[in-house]
Amino acid sequence: MLARREATTVLTTRAFGLLVVALAVLAAGLVSVSGAAASGYLPAVVDLLPALELLVPLLAFTVGYRALLDDRRRGELAVLSTFPVSRATVVASVLVGRGVALTAGIVAALLPTMGLVWFAGGPTTQLVATHSSTDSAVLFLRLLSSTTLFGLAALSVAVAVSAVAGGTRSAAATLVALWVALTAVVDLGLVEALDTLGSEAVLAVLALSPAGAYRGIVLQTVVDVATAGSIRAAAPLASAVGLCCWVVGGAGVATYAIWRI
Repeated sequence: MLARREATTVLTTRAFGLLVVALAVLAAGLVSVSGAAASGYLPAVVDLLPALELLVPLLAFTVGYRALLDDRRRGELAVLSTFPVSRATVVASVLVGRGVALTAGIVAALLPTMGLVWFAGGPTTQLVATHSSTDSAVLFLRLLSSTTLFGLAALSVAVAVSAVAGGTRSAAATLVALWVALTAVVDLGLVEALDTLGSEAVLAVLALSPAGAYRGIVLQTVVDVATAGSIRAAAPLASAVGLCCWVVGGAGVATYAIWRI
């Protein structure tokens, strides 16, 4: 019931719909202007990756940064505390409901680009892979699944911030500052530590940053596979575990924060 309400709240919000449409237009426009649409799925993925790394968290933040904050302000959390429902269940319902809405938004925003590549691509652009390095739709679907996991990690962080923030502005400012620290600062620090840690250790530690983990998964499971293993950009298992840990960690922080209400 709670999860359905959260999903409905997001999906019926005009701002969310406009952001999804804007993301779809930007993604399709980017691959069209760059010529990637006519070149295949792999060039499209490479062109989309930097943009998605910036825009998907923005969409996730819009979905989650006021989730528990608004409920607390309206007194809904206090009312729910009088019912036989745990606060962990409340947080899980918020994450599930808004996560479903976010997933639907990401899929709706990226599928038109996938269709555009299939329609405009040349004879080497295939729908079904015939061997491991085929430029097929499977590569784009891997991008889609990785992007969804990345978005869920960003959403969990946003919900955690919404549980501890005192107001809308402080929630937005805290979220932006935290995300910058988790992305730019960690990435720059790893570059500086490359000589000390070594390349293999850096690839594993890169999973600590949500953006770094996402970038690594895409490069390793899409670009590396399509180029027959010619690059070494990440530790895929560590990156996937890292993103999952951000999802679970955000839920844990949010649960602990509302436990005091």
